[in-house]
Amino acid sequence: YTLLYTRIVKTGNTSAIGLELARRPRHSGSVSLELTPRRFAFLIGARFVGERQDGDFVFGVNRNPSYTNLFLSASFQASRHVSPYLRIDNALDETYQEALGYSALSRRALGGVRITW
Repeated sequence: YTLLYTRIVKTGNTSAIGLELARRPRHSGSVSLELTPRRFAFLIGARFVGERQDGDFVFGVNRNPSYTNLFLSASFQASRHVSPYLRIDNALDETYQEALGYSALSRRALGGVRITW
């Protein structure tokens, strides 16, 4: 968890003095749980980002709402050198914008094989 307090203290635009810095949420954090029974590894976690100052320069919106992003991951140690994995990001398929005007990706799955030697 992070509690971040920011303010503009010096700028050429005197009307901005005292405002929060853009895209810096006051409250944010993450939590995760990993289980590793034998050759498997399972991970579930969430990232929380609070409401923050922003600007879209088109519609005059200056606050970006908070969001939560849930992710899941699983892998299997098939052999000493080979480990297939699967990760699901934005598992709840939440619609949000990390920066105003730029929508984040919807639910997505990533998979592959990790090879080490």
